Amino acid sequence: MNFNDKAKIWDSDPKKHFRADTAARVIKQIIQDLQAITSVRLDKALEFGAGTAQLSLRLSDLFEKIVAADTSFGMLEIALENVSKQLKSNISTVLLRPDSYDYVAQFPGVNFDAIYTMMALHHIEDL
Repeated sequence: MNFNDKAKIWDSDPKKHFRADTAARVIKQIIQDLQAITSVRLDKALEFGAGTAQLSLRLSDLFEKIVAADTSFGMLEIALENVSKQLKSNISTVLLRPDSYDYVAQFPGVNFDAIYTMMALHHIEDL
């Protein structure tokens, strides 16, 4: 599947928004439950396989900084448009190298308090 080609129409599918709403609701509940029983503060998050950043947009109030990472330049272009339209200054994007499955090495010295993903792992050949 070529996500660069599909990026411009990706957000026109209501199912994708429903999926992002549902995932965000579950993730928010997990984070709220975690924070209720611990004193942990989650400041920096990574969305792996962010696509057009619909999930990160819905979670932007939970974190000071979100990095929306994807291997598709086209998807990240739309993500930046979405972030700009919603005036979300705490979301940035990172283009992951699609030729390397060593994704952790692409963030040297960066620590994330949370990493989340939605509909991305099934695209990775060797988890």
